[in-house]
Amino acid sequence: SLQELEDQRDERTRRLDGLETKRDELRTVLESASQVYAVEASAVTDIAIALAERIHERDAIRNGVEEQRQEARVLTARTKATDKERQEAELAAHEARIRIENLSTQILDSHQVSLEEAFGNYQRPGDLNLDELREQLQSTESELKSLGPVNLAAIDELEEVQARQDFLDKQFNDLTRAMDTLASTIEDLNRICGQLFEATYKQVRANFQLLFRKLFSGGRADLELEKKDEQGNPVDPLEAGLEIIACPPGKNPKIITQLSGGEKALTAIALLFAVYQTKPSPFCILDEVDAPLDEANVDVYNNMIREFTKSTADGKRGSQFIVITHKKRTMQKADAIYGITQNEPGVSTKISVQFGDVEAGLPGNLTGELAATVPGSGPYAG
Repeated sequence: SLQELEDQRDERTRRLDGLETKRDELRTVLESASQVYAVEASAVTDIAIALAERIHERDAIRNGVEEQRQEARVLTARTKATDKERQEAELAAHEARIRIENLSTQILDSHQVSLEEAFGNYQRPGDLNLDELREQLQSTESELKSLGPVNLAAIDELEEVQARQDFLDKQFNDLTRAMDTLASTIEDLNRICGQLFEATYKQVRANFQLLFRKLFSGGRADLELEKKDEQGNPVDPLEAGLEIIACPPGKNPKIITQLSGGEKALTAIALLFAVYQTKPSPFCILDEVDAPLDEANVDVYNNMIREFTKSTADGKRGSQFIVITHKKRTMQKADAIYGITQNEPGVSTKISVQFGDVEAGLPGNLTGELAATVPGSGPYAG
């Protein structure tokens, strides 16, 4: 469970990093869209001002043409030079009208604004400078071409990005709270596991010392946890190594290879049953645990198993053991034997012997000796 929680914490940490990166990207897009919107709005405002100035210029030209026409009607008798000037003025006025019409059509196509509508909202400034206005108009037109078409959906995109940012912020806050909860849970689990491990370790250590002395009729044994690693740093008890110290009577070995095979086996048996004694179960199977032991140590091993089968003083019943073995002395200590034999070649027969029944001497077997094997007999007959 601890490993799973740590994996979940790592996974959510990676998700937090990804969401943080996505939020930064969205913020960058938001800032860029805001800047583009501000620039385009300013450009549209400047164009409207320039358009109003163009309209004012057109009105001035129209007024001049009208004045020239009035002069032409009044001064019909003027010389050809005056008439030529009038014609030139009319031509200039015509060109101006054509230019204004073209400009009006261009503005309507590009910005969906008519000159009449812009003229109705326009106020001509008193310090109008046509040369400067033309330069500004050319500069504005160049900037508009470089900007390209106006993105009318920028406001909707901005609202969508803001909604996305709010959603990601909410997700980030939820993941942060979940990470804090997981960290607190892991800390509690580590604390509880440490307490349980320390209590179990002390109990197993005491059981190991006692069982070792019983099996070897003396000697000294102990279990020691690793305190520091190779760099000298303290080691977590849940991850520390375990050192087994075993000194049979009359020996003080430095390494485990100095023990004989039987001594190694008895030490392992002592540690195994020390753990088992800490939390015994009602049922246990031992598979040839006594194989490396000699006859004397087999008796010690069997006596220890017999003690585990006895009920305690507080009324707790002992464990039941099924022992798989080839040792005759172990078989003699058992209450019952179950095995396979071949009365006929290639024909296996299951048999069982209850030693209590043999010793009591059942009818037909008053001598207390084992009866001949009958095919199909035993608890598994049929």
